[in-house]
Amino acid sequence: MQDDKREPMVVQLYKEQCIRCTYVNPKAEKTFKCHSSRGNDMCPAGVIVFTIGFNPEKAAERFTQAMTSCDTKKMRLLLDKVDSQPEQVVESFFRETINIASSLEVVVEDSDTTEPQQAPVAQENAAAVEAESEGTEGWED
Repeated sequence: MQDDKREPMVVQLYKEQCIRCTYVNPKAEKTFKCHSSRGNDMCPAGVIVFTIGFNPEKAAERFTQAMTSCDTKKMRLLLDKVDSQPEQVVESFFRETINIASSLEVVVEDSDTTEPQQAPVAQENAAAVEAESEGTEGWED
């Protein structure tokens, strides 16, 4: 078994009521008027929002796995869970999803060979660019 020796994170709260505010804790029951959107630079919601039972990084991994396997049911279920999260958590989920998806290599194998081929969309885009550029030699400024 591996030791998990994480350093504790210290969060300075503006007031005791911050821990009971929905801006910081989505499961809280009260919203206070001292939020950063009202000019309070000390509002902890500007830098931290608690998520309870939801990890945006793991959700993004699961979503991209579902996306690459075309599992639309799982994608829909994950997006429903994401939709119920605070805005900052949703943004974190989508940033992580974009990071993961941008590192994926899309490969379509030709049925006649085992050589990887360009994805059909990439082939169509390349053909369209080539068609547009035909007959335009010498038009550059």
